[in-house]
Amino acid sequence: MSLPNKWRLNGPLAQNVVMGVVLFCLPGIYLALTGLGAGGGGPSALQVAIETNAILYGLFAVFGWVGGVILNIVKPRVAVIVGGVGYPLYVGRTVLGFTASCLWTAAGYIAWTYPEEKDKGKFIALQWGMTSLGGTVGGAIAFGVSVNRTAVTGVSSGVYIAFIAIMCFAMVVAGLLLKHPAEILRDDGTHLAEFKPTNMHREFKNFVTIIFDWKILVLTPAFFAAEMCLSIVSSLNSYYFNLRTRSLNNMLFQFIMIVASVCLSLLLDFDKLSRRKRGIIGIGIVSVITIGACSGLIGWMTVYGLDGRLPEPPAVDWTDPRFAGGVCLYLLWGIVFSTYLVGASWVVASLSNDPVKVAFYSGFTKGTASLGLCICFIMDSQQVTYMRQAIAMFVIYTVGSVSLLYVIIYHMKDSDYFLEEDVVVPVHVLQEKGKVVESIDDVERVEEVEGANDRKNSS
Repeated sequence: MSLPNKWRLNGPLAQNVVMGVVLFCLPGIYLALTGLGAGGGGPSALQVAIETNAILYGLFAVFGWVGGVILNIVKPRVAVIVGGVGYPLYVGRTVLGFTASCLWTAAGYIAWTYPEEKDKGKFIALQWGMTSLGGTVGGAIAFGVSVNRTAVTGVSSGVYIAFIAIMCFAMVVAGLLLKHPAEILRDDGTHLAEFKPTNMHREFKNFVTIIFDWKILVLTPAFFAAEMCLSIVSSLNSYYFNLRTRSLNNMLFQFIMIVASVCLSLLLDFDKLSRRKRGIIGIGIVSVITIGACSGLIGWMTVYGLDGRLPEPPAVDWTDPRFAGGVCLYLLWGIVFSTYLVGASWVVASLSNDPVKVAFYSGFTKGTASLGLCICFIMDSQQVTYMRQAIAMFVIYTVGSVSLLYVIIYHMKDSDYFLEEDVVVPVHVLQEKGKVVESIDDVERVEEVEGANDRKNSS
């Protein structure tokens, strides 16, 4: 009954790796450009980049909220291909606002639905690590071409051409290698769930039901906060450092996100502790680091007179004594950005294994994160001081951290298996309950009995 080859194309791990490659080539490279500030341009392009980013993430928020409806109709392959179209059209931010919502909803769906409960942290971190690796490579390319430039300028057109070629390659990978969810088989030979025929009317009814799920509403502040630091830290990187220094900073920022997300995932999947205890420890650590980073940012800006905006950008080089403090703080925010997103995603992924429900969770949370980032870019475009932005971020991150811990402490179960009718339970979970399982038919028979009993007890 077992399928020992973990790397077969229709296996959960292989599909997550394929999705990771796509993220490497698309948002990974995009993050490299964003991290350079002004989309890689000079200070004169900064205001335009801020305003267009506000439009992009505003559209992302709107389409992200209904991303689950789209995904459940067209499935991941089509959603990812459509999602990839907007990235090579970097200047066409309105297009990217729609397409990116399709891509990220599908990515969350794969990372949260395909793994067993014991592996969700690793699947989430693998995707985020691949995204950050794309950003690291993109940052290294930009750094290589700008290493001898000390003036405050933008990157060359050759860098953009290389990035666009990588992005186009990702859509080919998605079209050839991503499978329909119903074709995915775990290593024990079981499917993920029973996939029933659907239509737009049914999906919108599901959407209305799920967006009023009170646990998701409680977690809204956490996802509103999840990406908002990207606005201020990328803006400060562009404003405070010259090109070659911010290129170096960005490469290091992307790299440290890989390390941080992997470390957190190992804790969140540490099976010697209950899921609730893992969540409390992991999210507690992330919350302390996040609040400390907010405090450090406010203190650093106060010391260097950045609580307002200086008449001329400082254009700090890595040879400048001011470089050390700025880069350390910038890298700390790399840790915050990755671990907060991985941690918050793990919490939501731990609320359900039902593919239909998870699709809506993924779209709604990605859309809400984009709304938070959109508002930050709007504040930046209106010349709100960096200090006021940092204080607002401090408050929202604190509320978001409290909401994550509340859901973990009071409402997270050690397992959701047997509680959702359409989800197929892994064989080893059935065997741990003392059930004899010799064939796939036995899985279905035992599931039916155990599921009915567990759902009755939980109601």
